[in-house]
Amino acid sequence: VKDFQPVAMIAKNPIVMITNKNVPATNLREFIAWVKSNPGKVTYCTGAFGGINHLLGEVFNKMAGTDMLHVPHKGSAPCIQDLLGGRIEATFDTPTGKISMIKAGTMRALGVTTKERFAMLPDVPTLAEGGVPFDTSTWTALFTRSGVPAPVLARLESETLKAIRHPEMTPKMAELGVEISPMNAAELDRFWKAEFAYWREALAAAKVKLD
Repeated sequence: VKDFQPVAMIAKNPIVMITNKNVPATNLREFIAWVKSNPGKVTYCTGAFGGINHLLGEVFNKMAGTDMLHVPHKGSAPCIQDLLGGRIEATFDTPTGKISMIKAGTMRALGVTTKERFAMLPDVPTLAEGGVPFDTSTWTALFTRSGVPAPVLARLESETLKAIRHPEMTPKMAELGVEISPMNAAELDRFWKAEFAYWREALAAAKVKLD
């Protein structure tokens, strides 16, 4: 917090809870019941140990009372390949690159982590609708180092927001599965500090320890 100065928020995206198409559950409540009937046997993969997707899985386990086993992979791509191949039951990941597979039915989306449904997957419920009250997202923002002169910061902020709000940006980002969500420096400062508090509390409640 002391080393970086917020400039502007660019985009926010949900994380999607996805299963392979052979999992015998078509919604979140069915999935939770199935996992509970198979304690320690259901696996979920992520692209790295200690990343946000891994932490979401552990917090999910705590909130839902499940016992899924985390299987870290070296990146998201091999994780998705194992999911599609039926070697892994579930994952938590961003929708980027997966919307077409979800719509085609090659993988199944059980819910998104945001408070509201994701505009690009309107038929996918929130996890909160399924009884697991998440309200979090991944986000992309611009920061600079602390101590940048105020006029420079103001120029960076105004030019970034101008670029984000360009008419061509929304459709271009939508092609990538990304939702534009502009915030100015003051709004971003409040937001990212709230993120620290949210995850500190969530990880403590889930008793997640990062060695």
